[in-house]
Amino acid sequence: MKTYSGNCHCGNVSFSFEHTEEITAGLRCNCSFCKRRGAIMTNFVIPPDAFHIELKNPENLGLYEFDDKVGHHFFCKECGIYPFHQTVRMPDHYRANLGCIDEIDTDNIDAAVFDGKDL
Repeated sequence: MKTYSGNCHCGNVSFSFEHTEEITAGLRCNCSFCKRRGAIMTNFVIPPDAFHIELKNPENLGLYEFDDKVGHHFFCKECGIYPFHQTVRMPDHYRANLGCIDEIDTDNIDAAVFDGKDL
């Protein structure tokens, strides 16, 4: 198991999780929200008991929901960065923004496209 840790730009929102393999690929979503955001996410979901969130100030964690409000998209109110979300297809499970993990170079990994536009 490898532990991955990430954070928003200002460091107010941090997260960590373990994964059995090195992360070498990600996932993009083509829904109207994700397309505008441009993030590459984990291509696997992380169970809630395996995803650890640390907040320097809990008031800085913002939440954006749209449409049926099943997906929960979290962001830092201080710097605006989106570090993770809870998925639509597996409520309460997480995907992490790979761009928030310093050791992962998102310019050099493959990213499949999830068709969230047509859900």
